Amino acid sequence: MSTPRCSRAGVTGPRRIFEAEWGGLFSLYNGGQGFPEKALHELGVDFNVATAYLKPYACCRGSHSTIDTLLSLIHTRDLKPEDVRRIAITAGETAVNMLSVDPIETVFDAQFSLPYAVAVALNNRSVGLEQFDPPRVDDPGIRATLQKISMHIDSDIQLEDGPRLDVELTDGETVTLFAGNPTTAKRSAQKPLSHAEVVDKAQALLAPYGPGVARNLVRAVENLDTAPDLSELLRALRAGRREE
Repeated sequence: MSTPRCSRAGVTGPRRIFEAEWGGLFSLYNGGQGFPEKALHELGVDFNVATAYLKPYACCRGSHSTIDTLLSLIHTRDLKPEDVRRIAITAGETAVNMLSVDPIETVFDAQFSLPYAVAVALNNRSVGLEQFDPPRVDDPGIRATLQKISMHIDSDIQLEDGPRLDVELTDGETVTLFAGNPTTAKRSAQKPLSHAEVVDKAQALLAPYGPGVARNLVRAVENLDTAPDLSELLRALRAGRREE
């Protein structure tokens, strides 16, 4: 491997990124207290980027285990919005504060509203970017479903526990669901997306640029390991024009 150009030019980097009094990570984020042995544990061996998750849903990760759980119920029971009388979502204070944005006026608001994500899942059986950008709060079905959903705080429920859902059906039955830890939900490092699912997500996000752009970019990324340089990838990134 050749020496990086910056190194050849004599450019150096900071030597005390953790413990420096001004600008060090410990002073900035932990009041000057640090644990170097933990910060350096398996440095250069364990690359955390390899365990990063790809979001299947275009909203806060804290909502994902709930969405997975509800979609499973929807598909198992073939539930439709008219089959549901009400949904009570119970979670810890942090989760409720983080995921109960109201009113919903922007994409950001919608992404941090668990009731909105639940309403979208029930009405569309999918929770893609097109459901958030722009928010669909004026859709009669979404609006009616949102009025059936309430959020409640239970201080005994920890953030890692995930919310509890009590789904009351119009036939009188109440189904109680436990969403589980949102950080280990489907598509996390523990339950990763398949290659085909990653490709599907990329194609959906790149759809406004035309089908050829997504196809060429996917191929360029897939060929990176054997490509002699980045020319194919750069061409794919430059190509395409957003369709208005």
